[in-house]
Amino acid sequence: MIQRTARPRRLFLALLACAWLDVVSGAPPPVSLETLNITGQRILAGHKDTLASFEVLDRADIERSQARSVLELLRGFAGVDFSNQGGFGKPTSLYLRGTNPGHVMVMIDGVRVGSATLGAFSWQYLPMSQIERIELVRGPRSHLYGSEAVGGVVHIFTRRNPEGVAVDGKLGAGTNESYELEAGLSAATESDQFTLRVSHFETEGYDATEGNNPDRDGFENDSVSGRFVHEFGRGNALSFSIFRAQGNNEYDGFTAADAYDADFMQQNLASRLQLNLTDTWRAELEIGESRDDETDYVNGQYASEFKTRRLEMDWSNHFTLASGGDLSIGLELLNDRVGGSSDYAESERYNNALFARFGQSFGRGRFSAGLRFDDNESFGGETTGNIAWGYDLTDDLYLSLGWGSAFKAPTFNDLYYQSPWGSNGNPDLEPETSESWEIGISGRSDWADWDLRLFRTDAENLIQWVEQAPFVWQPENISAARIDGIELTVSGEFLGWDLDGSMTVIDPEDRRTGNTLPRRSRQTAKVNLYRRFSDTEFGVTWIAQGHRFDDPDNLVRLAGYGILDLRLRYFPDDEWEIGLKVGNLFDHGYQTAAGYRMPGREVFASLSYRPN
Repeated sequence: MIQRTARPRRLFLALLACAWLDVVSGAPPPVSLETLNITGQRILAGHKDTLASFEVLDRADIERSQARSVLELLRGFAGVDFSNQGGFGKPTSLYLRGTNPGHVMVMIDGVRVGSATLGAFSWQYLPMSQIERIELVRGPRSHLYGSEAVGGVVHIFTRRNPEGVAVDGKLGAGTNESYELEAGLSAATESDQFTLRVSHFETEGYDATEGNNPDRDGFENDSVSGRFVHEFGRGNALSFSIFRAQGNNEYDGFTAADAYDADFMQQNLASRLQLNLTDTWRAELEIGESRDDETDYVNGQYASEFKTRRLEMDWSNHFTLASGGDLSIGLELLNDRVGGSSDYAESERYNNALFARFGQSFGRGRFSAGLRFDDNESFGGETTGNIAWGYDLTDDLYLSLGWGSAFKAPTFNDLYYQSPWGSNGNPDLEPETSESWEIGISGRSDWADWDLRLFRTDAENLIQWVEQAPFVWQPENISAARIDGIELTVSGEFLGWDLDGSMTVIDPEDRRTGNTLPRRSRQTAKVNLYRRFSDTEFGVTWIAQGHRFDDPDNLVRLAGYGILDLRLRYFPDDEWEIGLKVGNLFDHGYQTAAGYRMPGREVFASLSYRPN
């Protein structure tokens, strides 16, 4: 872990100075077009240049999966685990490489999102219809993004438009009286692009809990996204985007006699100016705002309200170096505000950050290093870093090594919550910190590409609410964890079928007790198979997970499970598509959070129109 002293700041300035001399000493090499993601290094980079394990899912992947939630889409991928409390709209947590739900940095169109009170993102409210692309980067990225990027980063891009003028739509219906309606309009000229998309999803749901509130827990979500881009020569562009989802979620509460529901709203506004100032210097200025609001009701009467507003400005500069390397430096300003029915000693805080990342290729090898300093109004400064190295052992075999530190800022609940019954936040809390190591080897054979990763994450100063007196609680920095893991991914062709497979084995240990961290499965395996026959495509997905514990004391054990999903898509012509998905074909009962049922067998059919 990098200590918070003056020395890292001197290293930070030295890194900038050395790289700047390289910037002004010569002309850049041509930019590679073989780029796969922008999240891993803040610049477009492929697998080897990213020097990190990542996953990219585009709109074609999403439509092929026929997933109706992010949980359906991402579960079973290497390093990814979810817990869910009763189906659509119910609380959903993502555990990336065994870290906590609040240890995943989530962005929509470049703007960080999530609740500043809970400290995590509400995955259950994110509609699949508005997602164009997801980039998932595994491993620490605090040196680029600051707080929360301990286990990794998930970057969500809203829908983009095809060329020309187009109108598309989708209708769907299925089990539990579920309905989906989606429509999009897009237009493009030589210099301007415009996209607008609206969608509606609703379901009557099912009884989410065992032995409490024997009713159906429904959910509905209305969403809209829009994007406008104006390009003005030399790759310069100005863009604006909006995303908003709102609706109502019914859930089971403390007593069986009462009815509980919540109105929710997620909103994201982003504006970005991209300027190619010289042949070697590209600057980006992004200003954005995200909101996360929820209002709870009991028997139709107002009960509580939680509001988060996050304002962000990010100014980054990317330089192409004469040596063939690259340098990124930037400034980030973040303002978090909370409100609602709960009392907080402070309702606003600022975080200012300066970051730099340097990358260089040399022969068959690649090197990357980064530093970031965050100055937070609540707890002071935190410095994080990352070093990674990769080498081509052969033309088809690649080795990589990496180390990174990361941190998670205490939430407003942790710091400033004030309860009338005596439980309060602790303004003296320090950030949660971590160090991670990783070794990876990837290769290519005649029939498949594969990637194997071994990693370890040590987390310190983890925040835990401790009982100070009977029914009086306060958080303290007392917990620690060690997570060891292995990830394997394989993709290729097998007997005429497209194959994607992954396996994850982790040991997420609470170092105070030796117990397994709750709601993480130690073993996960997933296999996807697809095959196209003329105008029909078949898909099969098998997911299996080992047991997990629901509580820190490991007294509540949830059994492992295996489920099988089937998919069919029929294309009567180039513009129409009929889809059919059968989830959990054998109606296997299982839980990922104690007392909350996961969906049984579900059938969903859809009709889509997409002009070419």
